Amino acid sequence: GQRTKARGFGPGPVYVNGNIGTTIGGGICKVATTMFNVAVQADLQIVERHPHSMLVPYVPPGRDATILWSHKDLRFRNNKDTPIVIWSGVYGQTLFIALYGQYYPPLVEWHYEELGRNKTWVIKRQNPNLPTGEVRTMEGYDGVSGRTWIQIYYPDQTMQKRDFGVDYYRPMPGLIEYGP
Repeated sequence: GQRTKARGFGPGPVYVNGNIGTTIGGGICKVATTMFNVAVQADLQIVERHPHSMLVPYVPPGRDATILWSHKDLRFRNNKDTPIVIWSGVYGQTLFIALYGQYYPPLVEWHYEELGRNKTWVIKRQNPNLPTGEVRTMEGYDGVSGRTWIQIYYPDQTMQKRDFGVDYYRPMPGLIEYGP
């Protein structure tokens, strides 16, 4: 559903027009990314997944998932013959998600092949909100394109390859801000 203050969401980071901004419910993609990885590891069918517009620092390329109310979602299907239970919790600053089912999960190996890279750049600008002489920096990320796939090794000794296709991430410029 929508991420609103009334529903308990607070401000968090979001990518907007090639920059990092703040919005109500920002950062929810960390939950979607964690759930995507758990669903893949559990060998569930991924129905819908969208990558971010730029790289995120918390997972390798091809393993992220972004959501945007009424436009982009993460959806997966329980393609097993038994029910599953999803458990989640936050302890301190760490999110945990576990999936329980009545089947032996396979061994899943992630693979990524970088297909292209666009170098980032650095923007230097004065920030009147910083004290004189203070400098604040934010690391940038190169833009990359790459193919992600998994190899699944089942308990019965069979193997399956599942291709997640090619993701394209734009460069995010680095930032150096300095006080007047």
